[in-house]
Amino acid sequence: MVERVLIIENLELEKLFSLLRGEVRKDRKIVVPRVLKEFGEKEAEGVFWKSDERRVVESDRVQFSVACRENSKGEKPHYHKHQLEIYFSRFPFQIFLKNVEGKGKFKLYKVKSGGRMFIPPNVCHFIQYEGDIEVLQIVVGDIRREEIEKDKFSCDQCPFREGCEKPF
Repeated sequence: MVERVLIIENLELEKLFSLLRGEVRKDRKIVVPRVLKEFGEKEAEGVFWKSDERRVVESDRVQFSVACRENSKGEKPHYHKHQLEIYFSRFPFQIFLKNVEGKGKFKLYKVKSGGRMFIPPNVCHFIQYEGDIEVLQIVVGDIRREEIEKDKFSCDQCPFREGCEKPF
């Protein structure tokens, strides 16, 4: 759980998105399982989060990150065993979804005006988007802090990959 109140103002997020557009890596984590000092992260101070430093907040139950893409092909298809993922974007996106235990094809959903998407555990997903996106991951079930970062499984790790028809 986030151990303290954290406020992220829209203006600070807009500043961060502007910064990310000029960087090679187009994403940034804000709430993380642990601070990675070797990547320049520092523990955020105070209640209001600021975009001008690589400040993060530790949490063993929640992760929050933002990304911006231009002509994104998205990430590889993946799923989480112990996390509910919530995506939010003001821009159009499309997503392919499939229950990992089911056989068959992915189902495509097109969100033409942007919106929010709630993806429960064990649903493989592949998102394509352009513009800014926010991702909130909430741990469900019993999992230790050090296992949270490893709770992302792609096709080569999926025990149900036989008979799975990928969307690409």
